[in-house]
Amino acid sequence: MSHPSLRLLRNQRAPVRRLLSQTRPIVPATNFSSIRPASTAVADASTRLKNFFYGASLTFFIAFGYLYITDTRAGAHQWLVVPAIRLLYPDAEDAHHIGTKSLKVLYSFGLHPRERTSTSAEKNAADISVEVFGQRLQNPIGTSAGIDKLAEIPDALMALGPAVVEVGGATPFPQDGNPKPRVFRIPSQRALINRYGLNSLGADDMANRLRERVRLFAYHNGYGIGEDAENLVLNGGAGVPPGSLVEGKMLAVQVAKNKDTKDEDIEAVKRDYVYCVERLAPYADILVVNVSSPNTPGLRTLQRVEPLTRILEGVVGAAKSVNRKTSPKVMVKVSPDEDQDEQIEGIVEAIWRSGVDGVIVGNTTKRRQNLIPKGIKLTAKERVTLDEQGGFSGPQMFERTLGLVKRYRRFLDEGPPPPPQTEKAESKDTTKPGGGVPSSDDPSSTLTEKIESAKENVTLLEPNEQKIIFATGGITNGKQALEILNAGASVAQIYTALIYGGVGTVSRIKKEMREEIATRKLK
Repeated sequence: MSHPSLRLLRNQRAPVRRLLSQTRPIVPATNFSSIRPASTAVADASTRLKNFFYGASLTFFIAFGYLYITDTRAGAHQWLVVPAIRLLYPDAEDAHHIGTKSLKVLYSFGLHPRERTSTSAEKNAADISVEVFGQRLQNPIGTSAGIDKLAEIPDALMALGPAVVEVGGATPFPQDGNPKPRVFRIPSQRALINRYGLNSLGADDMANRLRERVRLFAYHNGYGIGEDAENLVLNGGAGVPPGSLVEGKMLAVQVAKNKDTKDEDIEAVKRDYVYCVERLAPYADILVVNVSSPNTPGLRTLQRVEPLTRILEGVVGAAKSVNRKTSPKVMVKVSPDEDQDEQIEGIVEAIWRSGVDGVIVGNTTKRRQNLIPKGIKLTAKERVTLDEQGGFSGPQMFERTLGLVKRYRRFLDEGPPPPPQTEKAESKDTTKPGGGVPSSDDPSSTLTEKIESAKENVTLLEPNEQKIIFATGGITNGKQALEILNAGASVAQIYTALIYGGVGTVSRIKKEMREEIATRKLK
């Protein structure tokens, strides 16, 4: 048996042992996760490098893609975008609308195609600037009306490189145009047939759109807002043309009459044109009077001397009355089908008599005879399309346009026609004193009578400025543009070439022009 004192000692030690058994040594805390093998650290560095590389590559490709796709020189526009739109939109009018909407949206986000050229390239390239109406234009290429019928994308079109953009045509009041379908392709010939019939939302709608464009320009350039800022820009306060809003470029606005205005009522027809001019002239550098659309019944009959003169006189008067420091120039657009000498002489006479500043030679043609060269085979569908009513446009029109430019240049350069002979009353014997028109040698004639007599027999002409010619119809490349200019035109306008060639067409034509000029210099 154990001694009682020993049992007591053991009983006292037991709680101490239990306490010691529950207590562990205090060891300093260590983050073992931060202690990794060297191979793991290398792997992390490699991952970070890869992420940086991928990020940099993505940024580079986004930047490169942006610069490429927004450059008019990108081949994708012609060889990918145009065929894709044609495939997705078999109806040519639908394709036109989607093209316009796309440019409008892209421009609003700053993602639109635009012409990019290096400063060094421009210095070494041939100068293709031209002077038109006293203004130095960057180049002699323009786009024809019909591409932007409602003036929705003039700025987006200017960004593609032309120096002249024509919008419209606008009619006084809205009209739907002809029933659909009304636009047809002939792909093998890169040609179109259209019978739009001057579909328009009206002159007031276009005026509102152009007014808003000017006011936005004023706001973004720090000139303020509202009517005062608008007037400042329109009167040259911004240092840019009031129409184009871009130095070295011009905006042309085309006007026309409503379909239901009777052609024989010349005063009513004139009122249609004047109405459009009064509303649109403030926002245009050039006003274009369309009397040549083949799809408005009776419109081309207005190209006869007397009705055309009266209409153009009304337009010129309205243009000069615009509330602006400088008034817009006025041009008349004539048909390529009015090609007889006496028809051309009549149009030229109307131009001189009315005070119009120039003429746009060419529009679509209603003729089909000898249009497609012999030996060219069309598909069955294209042969049917060729018989569609409407105006034909395409490369086949070039030779006709070239010939018309030469002839209009020749007739215009002959100067104004002699004044029409005035009929004089001869009911009295002019040999008797006081009978008939007093002779300037008659001593009985007063000074006033002598002056009036002289005015009746002498036409005082001021020095005449040369009338300007714009040419449109079949122009598809730089060589043809130069031929048109050498024939006497100041600007070569394109339409169908842009539809088939895409947004890079203007840049390509200008490049070909410079190359052609350089080649000629070397010869």
